Amino acid sequence: FAVTNINSASMTVSDDRLPQSLAAGISYISDPVNLGLEYYKEIGFQSAVRVTGEYSPVSALTLRTGSASGTRSFSAGLSVRMFPFVIEYGAVFHEVLGTTHTFGISLVLDGDNGSEFARVRRYRDSLGSRR
Repeated sequence: FAVTNINSASMTVSDDRLPQSLAAGISYISDPVNLGLEYYKEIGFQSAVRVTGEYSPVSALTLRTGSASGTRSFSAGLSVRMFPFVIEYGAVFHEVLGTTHTFGISLVLDGDNGSEFARVRRYRDSLGSRR
């Protein structure tokens, strides 16, 4: 659950305000699949339901997809892990704005060559061991 810009602040001396939004969602995390469902509402715009999925057939590859009802957009992407680097590509297909491509390269410094799912599992296990 998240609420952003509760006080409707602005970044300049103009009357332009930063957007206010509300988001609530649930997720299912497992190996090799992650699923997410979110309700999103920004003041002044139509609300949206967002659905996401992530599949990792092998530890070095993750495929991602998502869709949003309010903007009628669709996204897809992938992540390739070649230790110590992670190379990512994504594309959003929007009916009005067209296609937007994004690229990323990350350097992993923790010495772990495992999948993102394995990292999440270790983190969740560490939380359980603190009880």
